[in-house]
Amino acid sequence: MKLTKKQINKSFFLDLFFKDKAFPPFYKKITNLLSKNVSYNCNSNSKYNPPHIYTIIDIPSYYSIEFSKDYTYLKSLTTPLYSGYLINLTAYNNLEDYLNNKLGKARKSQLKRYRKRLDLCISPIYKIFYGDITKEEYTFLFKELVIMTKRRFTQKEESNFELPFLKLYENMMYKLILEKKASIFTIYDNDKPINISLNFTDQDTVFHWNSCYNIDYQMFNLGHINMVNHLEWAYKNEFKLFDMSRGDFFHKRKYVNESYTYNANIIYNPSKLSNSFKANLQFLKLKIRYAIIQLLKKYNLHLWYSKYLKYKYRLTSSKNNISLQNNIKIDNIISEIPNFNKQIQINLNKNKYAFLIRSLNYFLHKNQEQIKNVTIYNDFKHKQTYYFKGAKTHQKITIID
Repeated sequence: MKLTKKQINKSFFLDLFFKDKAFPPFYKKITNLLSKNVSYNCNSNSKYNPPHIYTIIDIPSYYSIEFSKDYTYLKSLTTPLYSGYLINLTAYNNLEDYLNNKLGKARKSQLKRYRKRLDLCISPIYKIFYGDITKEEYTFLFKELVIMTKRRFTQKEESNFELPFLKLYENMMYKLILEKKASIFTIYDNDKPINISLNFTDQDTVFHWNSCYNIDYQMFNLGHINMVNHLEWAYKNEFKLFDMSRGDFFHKRKYVNESYTYNANIIYNPSKLSNSFKANLQFLKLKIRYAIIQLLKKYNLHLWYSKYLKYKYRLTSSKNNISLQNNIKIDNIISEIPNFNKQIQINLNKNKYAFLIRSLNYFLHKNQEQIKNVTIYNDFKHKQTYYFKGAKTHQKITIID
């Protein structure tokens, strides 16, 4: 964040809370109103000369802040920024109770089918890194997360707002994982991560921070499987809150049971008129911005704005953008099964055949085939033609130039 002697801007979580709770001493005490736990107590007696204006953004409204009596000469302004969403786990006895009463039995059955299908088709490995992870695995996961994120945002036709933060997360999370103040949830296909989630933890609260999946596996509903894995772990470890942060998405609405507001807190020294003017101007800008966002949402104009951003993305995106998928013709019904002994068997683990992975996964998912029972062939005469030979079904695909 921008830092000057006269003005400081900080993120509540990324600059302060997750960095040893290095709050300025005019914050005496911070209490989580939902869990009733004190998250921070200032024990410092050192003298502090605050800047003219100190702005802290992204403060959840369920955190109550008590100011130190030593800084009563400072003024404070608070304004909303946007909405946040969470699951108050204490509203339910356990995961089964949550699934039955929040999501409903039909949805619960659907989620179990998602997991069952994934386990059948590729026999994934589920790992949670919490308290222990090697530096090599940690670095590898972040490299994979960058690749996943780039491909996912290209698929969504959206500017990649997450990517610039991944290096920041990488620099700060390793130490926190070892201290059990952060975790990484992963789903692997053999040794390849296909879903990676970053979380922070504090006392009995989980902050579900960042999550992405390999789009070649999107048919398996990894996001929902990953979500249930998180909630199962949260209940098992007796967490009370599962904070899903900002972003009013339809899939998120299905899971959450409470909402809150992210606020900005502007603290300034009113001894100079210019400080008061700048602080109130900043306050007014943020307040107007929030009002505009609420107005757009009221009339669903934010949906049109999203369409505009996609249109703008298509116009401005580079021609060298990441290639997501070859043009592929799929023939589900093979009238004549070729003699596979005369075809070239290929190894899909080689990078040059990576373009087949998504088609193979659709084949596995649709036909409930197991990857261990599938053999892949390249047509000896027609190099653009490939075959998936399963235990129950065969499929022919042709790459179209």
